[in-house]
Amino acid sequence: MNHAGRRRGAIRRTAAAVAAATVAAIAFAATAAPADAGLMIDLRATAINGSPTPAGGMHDIDVHPGDVVSVQIVAVVSGTNNVNDEAFQAIHGSIRSGNGGLLVDMSQSAVVAPFNGAGSQGGSAVDSDGDGDLDIGSPPNGGVASTYFIPRSNTMEQNGTPVAGANPAREEFIIGAVNFTVTGNSGESFITFVRRANPNGTGNIAYGTWVEDGVGHNGLDPYTVSPIRFPVPEPSSAALTTLAALGLLARRRRRRGASESENS
Repeated sequence: MNHAGRRRGAIRRTAAAVAAATVAAIAFAATAAPADAGLMIDLRATAINGSPTPAGGMHDIDVHPGDVVSVQIVAVVSGTNNVNDEAFQAIHGSIRSGNGGLLVDMSQSAVVAPFNGAGSQGGSAVDSDGDGDLDIGSPPNGGVASTYFIPRSNTMEQNGTPVAGANPAREEFIIGAVNFTVTGNSGESFITFVRRANPNGTGNIAYGTWVEDGVGHNGLDPYTVSPIRFPVPEPSSAALTTLAALGLLARRRRRRGASESENS
């Protein structure tokens, strides 16, 4: 190839690299875009058998029958600006485990100040999904009112804890707590919050009150939940070592058998 051809090839390669970099930059910009405003009910496992869980391990925990887990319930309200103008007052719902996998009995559910105002309640333990363990609150559509978890302040609380470095602004409000005991079974499961609804499944304006970017929201508006998960534990290092040793032994036996066949 002559000098001109090599130069054209280099130019094409440079152009391709620039195009790829541009696509990557656009993709990064899309993933780094500011989050939408919204409410999230965040369940956090704060301790297992009295021992605090690490800050990064509050949503995926390894538990076994007999373990007692302490859970903090937090309302996280996000805006779309850098102003801490979010607020929270109330939410209605149930705290439930997955139907299948580990069985857990919930107990000692409670609301915390200032969300222990008029109309608030910690709820009560019932087997709302018929899987043999205890949840907090009836089935979400038109259940028994006295069983639901209802944190409620007498006023709209504007003094949440700002999340450091959050952009856009985000505030947290600790609204309650619950304990659960792992009673048996095995496999993946989870603990989540389920919003309360009317008997026909529609939303109810009275079942939630909060503020995003200075704008009021109610029980008809959507929100998200961050659950606690119990993933199937990864094999332990000891188990992996044993499996590796068994594999090596089987390989040696195959080699010995092949050698004996060749010599016979």
